[in-house]
Amino acid sequence: MLVMGADANDKQRTAATPRVSVGLPVYNGERWLADAITSILNQTFTDFELIICDNCSTDRTREIAEAVVARDNRVRYIRNDINIGVAGNHNRTLELARGDFFLWFAYDDLHHPDSLRARVAVLDDRPEVVAVYSSTNLIDEFGTIRPADESEPIDFDIADPVERFALMLSNIPQSEAVYYGLIRRPELAATGGERNCFGGDRCCFAHLALYGRFVKLPEVLFSRRIHADNIANTETVSERFDPARAGRLAFPEWRIVREHLKTILRAPQGLGGRLRLLGKWFTWSASRFRALGWEVKVGMTWLFRRRRRTAPAAPTTNHS
Repeated sequence: MLVMGADANDKQRTAATPRVSVGLPVYNGERWLADAITSILNQTFTDFELIICDNCSTDRTREIAEAVVARDNRVRYIRNDINIGVAGNHNRTLELARGDFFLWFAYDDLHHPDSLRARVAVLDDRPEVVAVYSSTNLIDEFGTIRPADESEPIDFDIADPVERFALMLSNIPQSEAVYYGLIRRPELAATGGERNCFGGDRCCFAHLALYGRFVKLPEVLFSRRIHADNIANTETVSERFDPARAGRLAFPEWRIVREHLKTILRAPQGLGGRLRLLGKWFTWSASRFRALGWEVKVGMTWLFRRRRRTAPAAPTTNHS
């Protein structure tokens, strides 16, 4: 594993660890990476480190990152020896983080200059809050900006962890917004990070909801880019999360149901709280009945066809 900037940076930093760690996992991000990095380096809040984890890119990602390391000692560049998948690379940035607070940041997105400052202020002022996110703009691949659809906002700033968990289960777009928030690092680490499956971010943040409140800032401080290469638009999404499963049958909906159940079984709440969580989980799982049944049908069809392809040929009889 290649690490650049770490030794030199440690000599130049003060003894105190940075308040904020920004984790930037990337694979072949040359098109927008430089702009994304610039939006972090231009923050008005400057007490941060930027951790770039390169998942074996084959384009100019390494060149761009190394150039940034050379001119800014807050940046570290790590290149994985092998492609460890989307979730693995995201969690690698979390493992390397040293700050009190942590922010995941995609190579194609942008932050407003005051984004970190506004989020840190909330976490410093309210110890019961574990994550702070903001209103969002959307950018397409040509640079056109439009507001995200936030016509039905969900309030996660509530005291009851069971209700926060239930809200996170049922509101996928809102959970994706929270994903780009600033989070207390110890609580995020306690969740185990992003799960190694499609929807693993939602599983992580439903778990995080058990540790504290989520606050949304009304200001637009973050811009998310939507383009053809977004992970949600790819057909090989399961393989991109776990390269070891390439060519194997996947049941992503069932995996998410299972991951939420595992979260409940190790929840920090007592027996009464876990029973309430199980009730929410059963209700939510029942609402996914059609999607779960469809996956079983697809899986059975796949197995049947595979058996037919691999079955030995019937013996022939020679009548000559």
